[in-house]
Amino acid sequence: MAKSPLSIAVVAAGGDRDDAMALASLARRLACEGGGTVHALATGDSDDVRGLAAVLAGALAATPADVVLLPDTPDSRILAALLAESLDAGILTRCTSVARSAGGFEVACATYGGVARAHYRLRAGDHPWVLAVDAQAITGSGETDPVPVIDVAAPAATSHVQVLSRQARQPSGLAGARVVVTGGGGLRSEEDYRRVEQLAELLGGVAGASKPAVVRGWARAEQKVGLTGARVSPDVYIALGVSGASQHMAGCARARVVVAVNIDRRAPIFAHATYGAVADVNTLLPVLIDAVRNAR
Repeated sequence: MAKSPLSIAVVAAGGDRDDAMALASLARRLACEGGGTVHALATGDSDDVRGLAAVLAGALAATPADVVLLPDTPDSRILAALLAESLDAGILTRCTSVARSAGGFEVACATYGGVARAHYRLRAGDHPWVLAVDAQAITGSGETDPVPVIDVAAPAATSHVQVLSRQARQPSGLAGARVVVTGGGGLRSEEDYRRVEQLAELLGGVAGASKPAVVRGWARAEQKVGLTGARVSPDVYIALGVSGASQHMAGCARARVVVAVNIDRRAPIFAHATYGAVADVNTLLPVLIDAVRNAR
């Protein structure tokens, strides 16, 4: 069966615009397999997410799409759900791959905290589909021609909640890091976490954190790796004092090599580790730092 043409829209809203435009190459690739079209809807920040979904739905009514792509971020997942409701569309989130097939397309989504994949075969033409796609998981996109962009005015805030101030997030650098060194609840103090950052710098990598290190104020929220934090795909992931709970492992499941150090030999992290050491990370950290420094 021949692949029918698809009209694909990429939604680039507010702070997720960079991630959204990274999906443009995926949209181009899907559209090319069947002679479809691609356009992007770009809008600014708005505290009225329902109003934002309404204006985007209005824009999509004027320029209909079979598939609407958004980045799989916390903000865009909320927008995707509201947009699907307005469009009477189907919705899938945490998508890690999208490919054309005869009569529609096939989608894989992360499930059970990222440790498994669910595969869906969707039929095109019955109704629109809204897909929240992990931009970091899409590979082989390459360079593409520019996508036509339609600017959509963001609605004025109508919420009863008044925003008094905004604080820009400091980029963590985790997304593209080839080496990530993460400190967890096994660390004793903020000084030990500073050593994690020092080791990461010596290895040319970036420091990450599990939830306990963030809760204790040693690391910024942007540095948290996990289901509700950053999802990373480094060549080497070094977990120091990290227990390996499923919520954390969802954030580093795509690491090529996992090195774990934990004093508890029964810690779940060892089931995921390529290499592991049962040791007190607080004692081992200074030794590792000296060894790396001397080897340079």
